[in-house]
Amino acid sequence: MESMRNAAIKAELLEYIREEYQEDRTKELHLSDTYRCLTLSFFEKTDPLPLTETELLYFSMGFAMESVILRSKMEKPPDSYEVMGLRATPDKILKTVDGEVDLKTTRGWPDEDGIPKKGWSPRWMKQFMGYAYRIMEAGPDDKKFVDYNVAILYMTKVPPLLEVHTLRFDRHEVTFNMLERVDNADVIREALEKLKETGEAASAIAVVEPFTYCDCPTEGKGDGACWECKGCRYLDRCLAWKAAQEG
Repeated sequence: MESMRNAAIKAELLEYIREEYQEDRTKELHLSDTYRCLTLSFFEKTDPLPLTETELLYFSMGFAMESVILRSKMEKPPDSYEVMGLRATPDKILKTVDGEVDLKTTRGWPDEDGIPKKGWSPRWMKQFMGYAYRIMEAGPDDKKFVDYNVAILYMTKVPPLLEVHTLRFDRHEVTFNMLERVDNADVIREALEKLKETGEAASAIAVVEPFTYCDCPTEGKGDGACWECKGCRYLDRCLAWKAAQEG
């Protein structure tokens, strides 16, 4: 028996994933645009690059688990809705209890309580509180907290482990988070308007200045070596813009 890599079939499978699941999000701002690097979100709106092979495969794992765990074959994904001028799409509207649930797949490991060993991802928290804001606004004003449901599938654990938690947020932290999301959206809108007015990419990029609106540690900003930058498909653009400003 001989084994040979087949690049042609691999390319066909990757292209299928890209065509089936990669959405066009250039036309409106989504909640997800506001809790990640704003420079990346700007590029995604104006001149998007194709997802890398690694990104495609991670996305496919998430979508596959959603289709198996969250809905039947005949059930369509939930409709997106607008919250504070941003589009948001929950993973599942629950039937047995009132609320939503978001599914996360992770290569991390759980602690004895089923919580990620490294703690809850700050980016996840921004997303969950963004979704929780709509639930809070639809509920009674005197309720001091708002709940949001999260399912976590630990992919690397053997056997795999599904944990479901209800996160209880204080109204004030949910409100503060949403105001931060709106502020970030305004930065992106300002950059888009600058590009529309001037037609100059460099001046528009300056509004969402590279290495400024990312989660890299301060000492790692600007060199492209931090976790968020080094795997980003737009890193070369950011480094080129920085070199032009310095040169």
